[in-house]
Amino acid sequence: MPHALLVDDDVNFVLGLAEVVGREGFTTKAAHTLKEARAEIGRAVPDVVLVDLHLPDGTGIDLFRDLEASPATEIVLITGQASVDTAVARAPPTISSSPWTWRACVPCSRTWRVRAS
Repeated sequence: MPHALLVDDDVNFVLGLAEVVGREGFTTKAAHTLKEARAEIGRAVPDVVLVDLHLPDGTGIDLFRDLEASPATEIVLITGQASVDTAVARAPPTISSSPWTWRACVPCSRTWRVRAS
């Protein structure tokens, strides 16, 4: 079964997202800070990471950089604060609009899928 790591400082958002991602056939773990996410990744490298762009102790981009050496892990940046322009300006050049359904389950957020190059 594929494994997803959900990283967001909004606990209620992560609970809802875990339910939706679980219905898609993923096991899930949650983290609310970069420190917690890094600890979870140390225990088991996920197949996909859904991470908020803005976290209390850094950004989702910081986690992307941590995972650059793990090309098998897909990273989805989620934010309800930034514009597309801001997110793209701060992200690696491999960002593309996500064809996934995450936007439907989180209408207040914008989602971009990042592919490791």
